[in-house]
Order: sequence, then C-alpha cells, then structure tokens
Amino acid sequence: MSDYACPKCQRALRDDTTCLTCDGCGTRFSTALGFPDFRIENLQGDVLLHEWAKSQASYERSEEPIDVAAALANINGCREVYLRLPPISGRFLDVGGGYGLVRHFLPPNVEYLSIDPWTGTMHQAHKLSQDSDYVRHFPYMNEPFAFVCGFAERLPFGPQTFDWVHMRSVIDHVADPQMAMNESARVMRPGSYLLLGVAATGGPSGSGTLEKGWRGLLAKVRFKLHQNGVRGLLQAIKRRLHSREFGDHHTWHPSIVDLRQLVSLAGLNIVWEHWTQPPYEFVVYILSQKGRV
Repeated sequence: MSDYACPKCQRALRDDTTCLTCDGCGTRFSTALGFPDFRIENLQGDVLLHEWAKSQASYERSEEPIDVAAALANINGCREVYLRLPPISGRFLDVGGGYGLVRHFLPPNVEYLSIDPWTGTMHQAHKLSQDSDYVRHFPYMNEPFAFVCGFAERLPFGPQTFDWVHMRSVIDHVADPQMAMNESARVMRPGSYLLLGVAATGGPSGSGTLEKGWRGLLAKVRFKLHQNGVRGLLQAIKRRLHSREFGDHHTWHPSIVDLRQLVSLAGLNIVWEHWTQPPYEFVVYILSQKGRV
C-alpha cells in the first residue's frame, strides 16, 4: 500500500527508515512496531476523545481468550449480509478491522488493509495463528495482511483510494462518528461502496440487548447463552465479576435514524438496509454508495 498521506494535513509522507515524515506539517509517524502508527494526540479538540481513550483502554484490558465457538457464531450471524453484497473487488479498507475477520467473506484477489487504533492487533493475530483449532476454521489467519494503526476520524490515505470501505462494529466506538463517516467517504472512489454494521435501536424487533434495565439485561443473557452456551455464559459472568471494568465500552448507542443521518451527511446514497436474524436482530447493516462524478 503506497498511498499513505498525513492524517493531519493530507500531504505526502517520506519514508525515513524508522518513521514516516510529513512533507507538509513535519509530523513524524513511527514504524517501530512493524507497522505505521498514525494515531495523533488530538483528533479535533473533541471533548469525547478523553472518554474514548478510557473506553479503548478498558476494552484492551478485557481482551477475551480464544473462543472458536464464539468466532463461528459471529461469522454465521452475519453471513446473510455478505452473501447479499455486490461483487467485492479492488482495494478494501477495513476501518476498525482488527485482525481481519471479514476476510472470511472476501475473494482472494482483493487488496485488503485493516486500520485500527489497537496496538495489540498484530500480537493477537499471531496468537490466533498459533492455535490449530482456530486456524482449521479460519485458515486466513495464517496469511499475512496489511495493517496500520490509526483513527477512523483521521484516515492516513489520500482521496479516492478505495473501492470498498467496511465499518462493522466500529462507529459506536469512535470519538466523533460523523467525522469518521466523512473520512470514509473521502477515501472512497466514485461508485464505490461502504458497508456499515452496528447495533442500533429502532429496528423492526425492538432494541433487544440495547434496552436499559432488566429487559436489556435479560436480552444480553439470552444472546450470550445462544452464542456461547451455558458454559460460555458462566465464563463470561466469571470474567466480569473478576474484572475492574464494569463500564460500557461503546461511546454511544445510535438509532437507525442517527445512522441514516450519518450516511446522508457524508454525501453517500443508501442502497439498502438489512436487519439480521435472531439472536442478532438488534444489528443493522447499511450498504451505501458514493455517487459518480
């Protein structure tokens, strides 16, 4: 991937062996961890950035052990969506993609790149690649993939760089959702697609696990039981009881109206909306497209 650009000013970057240096603002971005680190201290003076940082730190500390059953349930729960997509080809940007589970649905000729603020991404990818049972179900974990560390609100790429942008379970983790959506639209080529997937309220079956109080708690238990069985549910409760982190790892819980507005304000056109089947009925996917010029 040679189209990196400064996430601050969008100017070209110069490779100085141990870092990438912006020709415009002079900012230096480290490559010491084996991948470019494009995270910047301040996104846009947003007061939510501090809260986002706490949420991200909490998420990283609560990293769950390898669970093949949960990963398979995750894949099977969204299979219906990816089978409905137009043919995927060209350059594919996975925003908040971590170690790239979406590769399960990508054809081999796609140029895949994941961007995520979690510096432990590649360590976890290596950990999974050493687990024979995991690799048996997800053989692509043994395959190398392009990764950069960075924020969705400040993508380190030039305009009109990608044919697909993928944002699954990420827009509710960012400090500035509209800024993240605008950035995704900026790096899309005319006619390209963006797939947004996230838990939301306002769906045809109600909000499910997003509801507050006992109804929401019971929905969470029912979902976890369906996904991981009794043993998995008990393990999850045990981890939570022994954890210091009881807070919500999300920065907000959008409604379907919020999501439609995000897409519209970014200048994208909604192609279709798809609410998934139980027990994921609270998750909506929105496919949108960038108009041709």
